[in-house]
Amino acid sequence: MLKNDGAPGADGISCQDIIDGPGAAQFLEDLQEELRTIRYQLQPVTRVYIPKADRKLRPLGIPTVKDRIV
Repeated sequence: MLKNDGAPGADGISCQDIIDGPGAAQFLEDLQEELRTIRYQLQPVTRVYIPKADRKLRPLGIPTVKDRIV
């Protein structure tokens, strides 16, 4: 089951959007079909910067939900 954690990736789709929309089972079936038919492609990663204690910034990449699962 998908956890409702984390920010959405570059596609703007969060875990909650999947749960509220097609549902986790349908989402996973669709993803399985994309993988089986070799249609799946990695999406761009959203880059955000997290401030550190020494005032520097640490880059953080946020992948899409699909990419996290794959």
